[in-house]
Amino acid sequence: MGISRPDVLIRARAYVRGSVKEVYVGITGSEITYVGNEPIEAGSKLELPNQYLLLPGFVDIHVHFRDFDLSYKEDAVSGTQAALAGGYVAVGDMPNTKPPIKTVELLRRKIEEFGRKTNLHIRHYFGAPPQDPSMLKDALSNGAYAVGEVLPEEVSEYGGDQYLEALFREAARLGYQ
Repeated sequence: MGISRPDVLIRARAYVRGSVKEVYVGITGSEITYVGNEPIEAGSKLELPNQYLLLPGFVDIHVHFRDFDLSYKEDAVSGTQAALAGGYVAVGDMPNTKPPIKTVELLRRKIEEFGRKTNLHIRHYFGAPPQDPSMLKDALSNGAYAVGEVLPEEVSEYGGDQYLEALFREAARLGYQ
């Protein structure tokens, strides 16, 4: 089976498996699909000057984009622009916004709005649901990646350690990260 033709083939010095090397990097869409010592056919080719170094993108799994009622602080657009400028290619957005992302309806709305506003890869966290962890299943099937930011006052309000144990047990059973 041959290598599929990437959209772009970049020749550059790159950090690969622990060292800097001269390599060819193929990109198809938004994914790296080829890294090798030999050139391959591509839609277009780009050669970076020697003073540039191609690095892997960073991932920040804990960010707070304050869309909805707190967008004056930061929103998906300003937050993802800053992330991209800093070399981040993926983020995990926490649910403690105003309103908090603790319903499937709000989760869907947030994912839809972020999809229109940015192309950065975003994993959406779901807030700890009040008293009933069973709603985690619907959240997962609607795009939630993980349960995030279970605040101490919520744990005591929702039933203490017993609630927290049930929440984490259900999240693990469903395959949350």
